Amino acid sequence: AECIFENIGAFHGYASATTQICWADTGQRNSYNYCAFLGMANATAAAQAGGRSLTVGGSGGTGENNFFRCQIGVDTITRSAANASLEFLNGTPRNTFRECIFPVETSSADALMVKAASASVDRWQWFQDCLFVNNIKSASTAMTVAFSMGAGTSPAGLMMLQRCSLIGATKWGDAAALGQMYVDGAPPTAATSGLAVNPS
Repeated sequence: AECIFENIGAFHGYASATTQICWADTGQRNSYNYCAFLGMANATAAAQAGGRSLTVGGSGGTGENNFFRCQIGVDTITRSAANASLEFLNGTPRNTFRECIFPVETSSADALMVKAASASVDRWQWFQDCLFVNNIKSASTAMTVAFSMGAGTSPAGLMMLQRCSLIGATKWGDAAALGQMYVDGAPPTAATSGLAVNPS
């Protein structure tokens, strides 16, 4: 708990059919700055539905971690299953992700960038100025959704996305995310991007 991690990278690329999680944060109030969590970096590992690059939330709902300018996932290996770059667990509260990138290359439309099953989050999760990019211009398959909040009983918390960009997914979230996922920041419109406007 209350540790600082800076300028480190974790790489997980074993040719194994076992479920692989590159980095599991089970503590609380940790700070990650300029770190990389490069999970499922092998074709066999990337074919496992339970694979993750990062999980957040230990037993008892630990959280309140900060991730700044981190990379979560890789796009050098094609994921071929409904796995996720990031997963929240055990009712984890108040985690923040600022200026992070979530790169994906996939052949499965069911792959996810973020997964939160029932009761896996509490209070809020805050994504600010993050880029969620699935390489659809480089032969990747378009994802059905970027975020899955799970079926059945909804998680107790909300997802807040502030000034974030999503490329290569049809929707931000699935049906369970309705009412629990908030996205702000107006997208640019053709021929108007970059033009100043008068406040109303």
